[in-house]
Amino acid sequence: MCLAQWTGPRRAEFVTWCTDHGLDKNFDQGNYGFMKHEFETSFKGVIDLLKNVDTLEDAVTVVLKHFEIGGVESTSHRLDWAQLALNAFNTKPVA
Repeated sequence: MCLAQWTGPRRAEFVTWCTDHGLDKNFDQGNYGFMKHEFETSFKGVIDLLKNVDTLEDAVTVVLKHFEIGGVESTSHRLDWAQLALNAFNTKPVA
């Protein structure tokens, strides 16, 4: 699973962070670990921004503009995927 796709200097930081922490960059632990690290350090303010949004669209915009900093925004496409993820999260597991 890939939680974030780092490129450029952030990709190099991601790979170094995984190596330094003995985690494989191709697996969940490395990907999640670095994302958590960024949210606790250089992108700490993103969590505060997310705590102040009221809609899924606003949350998608915050992540896009303040964390992903993507070159291709494609906000409607990202919103569709965010809605699918939110629906899955809110679905109760079958017993």
